[in-house]
Amino acid sequence: MGGKVLDTAAAARLWKETEGNPLFVAEAVRTGFGDSAARPARTPTDHPMITARLLQLPPDARRLVEVAATIGRGLRRAVPKGIRQYWKAGFVRERPDEVIAAHVEHGPRTPTVASTRTSTPSTARVDPEETAFGHRDARYAMVLGSFRPEPTDDEADIRWVRDYYAAVHPYSGTEGNYINFMAEDDMVRAPENYGRNYRRLQQVKATFDPENFFHLNQNIEPAS
Repeated sequence: MGGKVLDTAAAARLWKETEGNPLFVAEAVRTGFGDSAARPARTPTDHPMITARLLQLPPDARRLVEVAATIGRGLRRAVPKGIRQYWKAGFVRERPDEVIAAHVEHGPRTPTVASTRTSTPSTARVDPEETAFGHRDARYAMVLGSFRPEPTDDEADIRWVRDYYAAVHPYSGTEGNYINFMAEDDMVRAPENYGRNYRRLQQVKATFDPENFFHLNQNIEPAS
């Protein structure tokens, strides 16, 4: 989640005020899309200080952190720092011949990443309204990602993602998709990601964040 951008002085003050709370680790990054996105800001946080706090966690919580760290290393290798990226994704309930034809046409021209993930039957056994995760009846989740080191490749790679997505999307049956794979120009689709659960999530947001302080990424607007 992202809130207001902190300058160095504010980040230092936040770190000091939360000292002693092992569940709070402050990290300040620049926000925004394009070349400025996700560059670390200068903050008083460093690895020894963060490690010291994490060591205060009880054993069960520490195991969760270890799992997250392992997964994070894999993601960092797949998308190294500084790589330019553009994503689109969508759910597909069936896989008719037209969808297969789209994969055959666009797949061989992939400059980077394309995958179709099968949803297991156990996903659909959970009632859609029991969790925030929507579209549990979809059989497949398609993910398209473009990764490139130089801006000279932007136009061709982004066009490939958009053309591939446009060929498959008519068979998805929904505007929603898996939220981790949304590009900045897809944010208007955020409510569709949660289906019928979106209004309930708005109520939760209104209770805990009525001013929409955490408003970046795939934002859920608080109920008015």
